[in-house]
Amino acid sequence: MKVDDFNKNEMSYLNDYIKFADTKAGALVGLDGLMLKFDLNQFATPLTYTPSQLIGILALVILLLAIVLDVLVVFPRTGSKPRRGAIFWDNVVQFKRAAQYQSYVLGLDENELNKIMAEQNFHLAETAHRKYHVLKSAFWASAFGAIIVLLTAILPHITHH
Repeated sequence: MKVDDFNKNEMSYLNDYIKFADTKAGALVGLDGLMLKFDLNQFATPLTYTPSQLIGILALVILLLAIVLDVLVVFPRTGSKPRRGAIFWDNVVQFKRAAQYQSYVLGLDENELNKIMAEQNFHLAETAHRKYHVLKSAFWASAFGAIIVLLTAILPHITHH
């Protein structure tokens, strides 16, 4: 396989995984929001909390944490100040005109382009790694929150019998 083919395939693979992480995080936001709404519906009047409602407060905090983690997955985090470059959108717009960018790219030889693509793939891999690390924490917070919400729904029925 030629280096440029590898770089293109790797970039496509990494971009797909990044999009998939964003999709999963978006689905979790929706699910966490539904559980949060259900949990909030358990609170009848303030200052008269039942034991299950007190447990529901824990679910509320955990689900809010899960939503914050979900949102952190989706929002891009750029590390350094942008500099002129061939690939990343924030680097491309550092050129004053399209003609300057065009001249820059056309002035690169195949080896330089492959190095730039490989570096971009490295940065995409870092992004995917960060997203999935946070997504894993968001998933566990969502799961724990769901278990607690389920307990708050079941507990009143168990304690009344």
